[in-house]
Amino acid sequence: MERHIDPRWWTEGAIGDRVLPMVLAERDIGSLFQFLHQRGWSWFAIATAVSLPDARVREIAAGRRQVLAYTVLERIAEGLEIPRHFLGLGLTAPHQATGAHEATAGHAADVLPEVAAVPHQTAEGLAVRRRVAVCGSRGPESDDRVIDAAVRGLGRLCMTAGLDVSHGPLGVGVEVLTYVADHYRPPGLSHVTGVFGRPNVVRGVVAAVIVGGGGGTRDETDLALAAGVPLIPINASGGAARRAYALLERDVELRRWMPDGDFAMLRTCAEADAITEVVGGLLTRCAGGGT
Repeated sequence: MERHIDPRWWTEGAIGDRVLPMVLAERDIGSLFQFLHQRGWSWFAIATAVSLPDARVREIAAGRRQVLAYTVLERIAEGLEIPRHFLGLGLTAPHQATGAHEATAGHAADVLPEVAAVPHQTAEGLAVRRRVAVCGSRGPESDDRVIDAAVRGLGRLCMTAGLDVSHGPLGVGVEVLTYVADHYRPPGLSHVTGVFGRPNVVRGVVAAVIVGGGGGTRDETDLALAAGVPLIPINASGGAARRAYALLERDVELRRWMPDGDFAMLRTCAEADAITEVVGGLLTRCAGGGT
């Protein structure tokens, strides 16, 4: 039987009362395999697609093993045609980003230390690991069209990359969570409460995404830099984001962690898909998925 992959599964599918975007964001590969099995995929077909032994696929689906390693998650994303950022994977693998040599072909699939019999990781754990400040607002110097795209792109990342958004009582952060509530209806999101005090918005986050903004956002940008928080400015959104991009452009030390190609993308990205792709990859690096 020929395997069929419907790309709409990853955004619209569900298993039980759980939507697939949340399953992928939590990296719940066991539920993902069960979803495919319910749609007529044999365990052998799944194993073939993701380059894992049939017995190992059954163990993962039964909840006896959990997929932990980046390399196996990459094989799953590639084999099942799942967009990388849906599983919280960067644009490039860590070994590609650092220039390290690839492992000998076939060894990862044979040894499989990366598929471990450990307790399942929770969505809450992922959220804490990826707490992100979203700073910005609309104003006379910002581009509303790009901000609209950023809200959609960042909302998608909330569902696919396990983001916990830190934001003020007003602004783009509130818009992002409102978009998530309206379009994805995740359980548990019944209201939005902003953080008071600009230093608190950027405290304890892996990165600060800057979208548009005025004087308040400029203050948050400066506070983030002083605290050593990586900045991810959407330059085309204008306002404080454009200023933040210019700061990174002038001082390469502030963006030493960021690949030049991604920095170039931040200059021009203005559509939701592009914003999701570049920001998702950079957040993976910030959270320890790349170096």
